[in-house]
Amino acid sequence: MKNFFVAILILSVVAVLGFSGYRGYSIWSQAELVSRAKECLEKGNSIGAMIALRNVMAINRLNPDACRLMGDFAETDHSPEVVQWRQRLLVIDPESFTNHVLLARAALEFGDLATAQKTLDRVNAEDKKTSTFYMTQGAVYVAGHSLDLAEAQFTEALKLEPDNSQLQLNLALIRLQSTNTSVASVARNNLEKLSANRDFRAEAFRQLALDALRHSNAVQALTYSRKVVGEPNASLNDRLFHLNLLRITQDSQQSEFLGRLQAECVTNSQASYQLGKWLLQNLKPEMTMAWIKTLPLQTRTNLPMPFLETDCHMLLKDWSGLLSSLSGQNWGAMDCGRLVACVRAYKELDQLTSAKITWIQALQATDNQESQLQELLDASTRWKWPAEQLEVLWVVVNHFPDNLRAVTVLSGILYSKGQTSALMRLSSQCLERHENELELMNNLAATALLLEAWEKKPHQLAYQVYTRCPTNASYMTTYAYSLLLQKKPAEALKIMEQINPSQLENPGLAAYYGVILAAAGKRDQASHYLDLALHTTLLPEERKLVERAIARK
Repeated sequence: MKNFFVAILILSVVAVLGFSGYRGYSIWSQAELVSRAKECLEKGNSIGAMIALRNVMAINRLNPDACRLMGDFAETDHSPEVVQWRQRLLVIDPESFTNHVLLARAALEFGDLATAQKTLDRVNAEDKKTSTFYMTQGAVYVAGHSLDLAEAQFTEALKLEPDNSQLQLNLALIRLQSTNTSVASVARNNLEKLSANRDFRAEAFRQLALDALRHSNAVQALTYSRKVVGEPNASLNDRLFHLNLLRITQDSQQSEFLGRLQAECVTNSQASYQLGKWLLQNLKPEMTMAWIKTLPLQTRTNLPMPFLETDCHMLLKDWSGLLSSLSGQNWGAMDCGRLVACVRAYKELDQLTSAKITWIQALQATDNQESQLQELLDASTRWKWPAEQLEVLWVVVNHFPDNLRAVTVLSGILYSKGQTSALMRLSSQCLERHENELELMNNLAATALLLEAWEKKPHQLAYQVYTRCPTNASYMTTYAYSLLLQKKPAEALKIMEQINPSQLENPGLAAYYGVILAAAGKRDQASHYLDLALHTTLLPEERKLVERAIARK
């Protein structure tokens, strides 16, 4: 027995030591991988760093160093995933002020003001007295257009760091927008002073140029803009802004500056696209197209340049040229945009069979992605293609039942076309996803009553909706019509008479009120409402109800 206990003790010790050894190895391997990731980053090997970090996450998804670096990667790529990584980092160490700030700034970058503010609200009282907190809170207020609150935060931060040029810039930008002319004037002077700082010179002159333009002083704006484009860190947007000022002021340097920009952009598709958009907005499309044709083939065919060339062809109504330029291209994940442009060209050239085939290809190219389907929906709506619009709406609703905008648009089209069965199908389908949505329940009840689709239990539905919201005129009307079909005209009329008289002048409600009045024997009173109903769009079954009621007068 003694030997047995000794054996058990030895096994236990070995097991503990073995587990501790495994755990120690796991921790060591994580540290080694994180170290390797940092080393790769120092050498500019981002792929190697990412592989090392993913290996860390496979071992421990809550490794703080790996989560921080993954968040840094996402931040550099301007990816919304940065918010998720910063949230995970805060879960790992919820007491860290730095983690709160990182999450708030990430959320702010992607417009999630609620998350940013909620995160800052959780910061402890002592950390709320720091300049970092004041600056971050001020940025949230700026994004929310609460400039007075933002100014107060930046002012507090500046008290703690009076030599902080970034804070001085933030305050000057807020005060520059003041309606108090003396406050705005002081802000301009402060920006002029900041321009002496090499790190803030370009931004100071940029804001002064924008301020001058806001005050309709294009000549002054041009003076500041010249200083901006003279800086080594001037962006393409800065140069396009300068080009626009040269155009506005009709400056003699416009042609020369435009030529230099065109030369700079010749091998860069993204830069050429931005410049081309400016040309298209400010010059004739023929001139823009002529410039596009001077570009190297690689620049011209790399995205997003084909978007610009497509716009030019459409503005010029050069449909054959559009088809020629798009044939043989592939826009990758956005190829449905190329195909729908081809559909437009085929339709304009009256090649309807080709248009139909290409439309089917465009639908397939969306791969049922909501953003791609939305692009086809926008195009079919903009170019007034009712059949294609209806088709893509059904695809959107079938795959994305939460897209209420698509549901609303589809409902309106089906109603205007008098497609009652399709309306009932749409309401029934959406109700499966949103079981307690009163509007959908009412729509299903109303269409099922008209179609006598008793399997949908419309009488029960109409009653449920009415009892849950007994003052809604539309719901009251559906329930009243349900009562009428149940041979209860007096009860139906009693419900309708509780509706505000001004609402009963709505032709859609007037149709039912007139029918119910006629069924209750009040034919003279019914005439006005039935006449109103005849002059509006009704479903075929509704129109028959009105016509039968008029015939019985």
